[in-house]
Amino acid sequence: MKKCTLIFLSLLANCLFVFSNPNYLFKSKKDKIVVHFKLENNLIIIPVQINNSSTLNFILDTGLKNTIITELSYNDTLEIKDAELTYLRGLGSAEPVQVYESKNNMLSIDSAQIFNQSLFVIMENVFHMSERFGIPIHGIIGHFTLQNFISEIDYTKRKLTLYNRKNYKFPTSKRWRKFPIEVINDKPYIKGKIVTEIGDTVNVKLLMDTGASQALWIDVRTDKKLTLPTNNISANLGLGLNGQITGHMGRVPELLLGDLRFKKVISGFPDSASLGDYLSIDKRNGSIGSDIFRRFKIILDYEGGFVYLKKNSRYRSPFKYNSSGIEIGTPNVYQSVFMVYGVDEKSPAYEAGLKVGDELFSINGEFLHDKKLKDVNGIFDIKRPKEFNILVLRNGKLERISFKLNKIF
Repeated sequence: MKKCTLIFLSLLANCLFVFSNPNYLFKSKKDKIVVHFKLENNLIIIPVQINNSSTLNFILDTGLKNTIITELSYNDTLEIKDAELTYLRGLGSAEPVQVYESKNNMLSIDSAQIFNQSLFVIMENVFHMSERFGIPIHGIIGHFTLQNFISEIDYTKRKLTLYNRKNYKFPTSKRWRKFPIEVINDKPYIKGKIVTEIGDTVNVKLLMDTGASQALWIDVRTDKKLTLPTNNISANLGLGLNGQITGHMGRVPELLLGDLRFKKVISGFPDSASLGDYLSIDKRNGSIGSDIFRRFKIILDYEGGFVYLKKNSRYRSPFKYNSSGIEIGTPNVYQSVFMVYGVDEKSPAYEAGLKVGDELFSINGEFLHDKKLKDVNGIFDIKRPKEFNILVLRNGKLERISFKLNKIF
């Protein structure tokens, strides 16, 4: 992590404003605030200011309670109030991470100011999210951003609209589906059904997690009818706060939310070492992620206990999986330099000799000097078997790696 300026302040928590809700101030003259967001790997990235800092990029995560600062660049200066050293535990099999917990902070999203907020500052960059997304990412912002408002998420137009509850009118059109949600420890849960390979229909409780790029995660330990699909592969499912999350990938035959049906859903099945007792704490069966949510326009009403979904043009899009087993990142988000950050063992790329640390020079004769990270990752999204010839720079020498990708499931 490059050098940054992090200022820890210990201030009296005196109220500086007078308003009806002690936790937020809605400064807009209108009854709504519109925030334009970036969409990377299905995840919503919104601009945020902390204690009047410069604008920072945060992933919006309804599955997270607080805000976590994961990295800062050399020119970021941030005032952090009332900080104490502590430890955080999350998904992954490694030890808890040392962090600073800070209280009484002010977060600004456009003209909405949210007060008395706790946040955690990770001193070691364990996520490397900027490198993995190809744009500066400074952290993850929790669901409290939404729970004070009626929140509308438009994935097509890439807009987050925060409405003042007082004058909001909920939609009545039949194009909207209304579902009850259960809010536990400020986190939203929705109930659905999963149809298994042998035709069993299992009632499931799922965390609504916009911070998960995949469609579905299932913990098979929570119900004996929930089993790993016959056709599956071992895979790294992502990176948690406490290390790599390992498990399997496969397709769930069907996911049902009311009358909404999703077929052949790509799903992650984390192993026990990665999960521990994390999912069993709230008695859920898993999580529903952004590869489902991006197919809708969404209205979230935490206080009322409902979510509204309206189909968009992506509703019938097939669920895809990058079968290459290659994780690609960039050490510099401002340059088109792409490195291999991970290779799944037993994948075609691994068996062909691709290694962590290889710099990608060209793919199938196409040079990458003018590409973005998401463009490079998209090359490996295949609909049918395909040959790949990759030129990599390794130890100052160019080497050619060739392999064939098959559609796995």
